Amino acid sequence: MFKKHMKVKVILIIIIAAEILVLLSPIPGLTRGSISYNTGLTLAQSARVFDNNRVFDLHAPDQAHLKNIIMHLFFFFGRDEFIIRLPAMLFGISSILLIFLLGSAVFDEKAGLLSAFLLSASLWHIHYSANAEMYSLFVFMALSSAYFFYKSMERDSLILTVCFIVSTALGFYAFYPFIMILAAEVLFFLLFSAKCKKKLFRFMLSVEIIGVLILPGLVQAYEGIIWKSNFGDYAWGWKIQEVFPFFLNTFGGIRNFFPVNIFLFLLGFSVCIFKKTERRKGVFLFLLWAFPCIFFLACFFIFNANITARYFLFASPFFIILASYGILSLKNKALIAGMVLVFCSSTLFFVLSSYSLTTEEYIPEDYRRHYADFRSLADYLKQSCREEDAIIIIQGPGILATQYYLDMKNTSPIEAVIPSCGADIYYRYDGSRVKNFFGIIEFEFAQETIESNFRNYERLWLVDLHHILHTDKDGKMQEWVDANSSKEYEFDGGIVYLFGNKAKMQQSNVQEGSCSKKGCSLNCRPLCTIPIYYPFEKEQ
Repeated sequence: MFKKHMKVKVILIIIIAAEILVLLSPIPGLTRGSISYNTGLTLAQSARVFDNNRVFDLHAPDQAHLKNIIMHLFFFFGRDEFIIRLPAMLFGISSILLIFLLGSAVFDEKAGLLSAFLLSASLWHIHYSANAEMYSLFVFMALSSAYFFYKSMERDSLILTVCFIVSTALGFYAFYPFIMILAAEVLFFLLFSAKCKKKLFRFMLSVEIIGVLILPGLVQAYEGIIWKSNFGDYAWGWKIQEVFPFFLNTFGGIRNFFPVNIFLFLLGFSVCIFKKTERRKGVFLFLLWAFPCIFFLACFFIFNANITARYFLFASPFFIILASYGILSLKNKALIAGMVLVFCSSTLFFVLSSYSLTTEEYIPEDYRRHYADFRSLADYLKQSCREEDAIIIIQGPGILATQYYLDMKNTSPIEAVIPSCGADIYYRYDGSRVKNFFGIIEFEFAQETIESNFRNYERLWLVDLHHILHTDKDGKMQEWVDANSSKEYEFDGGIVYLFGNKAKMQQSNVQEGSCSKKGCSLNCRPLCTIPIYYPFEKEQ
């Protein structure tokens, strides 16, 4: 027995070690290059998370604060890119251990080991464990809550109960839809354990304590749903044809295995249902997976909320455990070996291929459209821009990501500006080497913004993070850009255009001295400016 457990531990250590190696190695298409532009916004939010004197709050209503607090604490170790990626990596690695513990607790060590392997090999898990936005925190918290809940149902332990309360409350403050995990756990308890009065009293007391702890965040969670409602048809948002491949995905990111995913899930669930001894286990995992998915579907169909693929991450481990049990329930060992061989061979092919992991077929849509090599962009701007030039980057968070590489010492923090004309917020950066750098939110109105500001500068650079491609349906904006500029530099995730000769500009519809709300002059007097000290330096 001792040798058996040692063998399991060795295999688990090998799986975790292989995952660490993968995360530390820059795999093209997954753990590549620089931070994403949303990471730039996350870092700015984290830098100001304890600032009570903020005039303008960068924090979006739908975002819970826990990841920002954790990132802020890591800032004390420095601003190296490894440091800002480290929390997500730690939660990603820990999730492999937790899915092993949960799979072993619900079924057996074989199911736990296979679940750990499948999670470690998931392209989703690899990508989000290397992403500083810390989506792997959601997975870690979901597995923690489910594990401590299940173990506390088996054993009357105060420590397990306290761990369940803490992990569930923290999970909510990591991601507001996490409340669906608690709802699934409550329903499971009422179905299978409510008859025991002692267990009922302890569990209901635990739920009441969790309710008190999360009560302050419920109002913001509701505001977040309203804020995400009727977002419009954003190019990086969720599309109805992506529903099933995303929340029925054992091998995260590899959509070609969709039929296999469904087969394995249904196989594992049906085996559990037809075995009386396993029935409650199958229902437990099914509820943990189904409640979040039903919630997201309801948000999408009822509120027209902007839902993206990464939201399903924290429900995917429970799908994986059921699928693992389905694989292990197959009696034909040759068939099992063949399936594992096909999976491993396919994954190896994707990794070794020079282009495969960056194709639309295998990488989740929201990931492809959020990535840009801001390190390369910053180097180009440092070398090419004159002090009197102006730079406009389409999409505000992009300027925060670029500034990370432009100004590592944070000597010239970015300002968030609300123009006096009443247009939306934009960001301005005036660094020592790159000046007059603006990040705009309203990328649909790039033409008006350029026209209204070009008269103030000899040369103007436009940095397009491929948003024109996704929003310019009739091609008019791209046609205007091509006619009035030259393509100077193309980097991974974007293009830099140079508007260098005022005489070549087409006649602008923006009258001299006027102020359009769609294309507000960046020289308008701001209502307020908010320096973002980043990561947390104080003004000297």
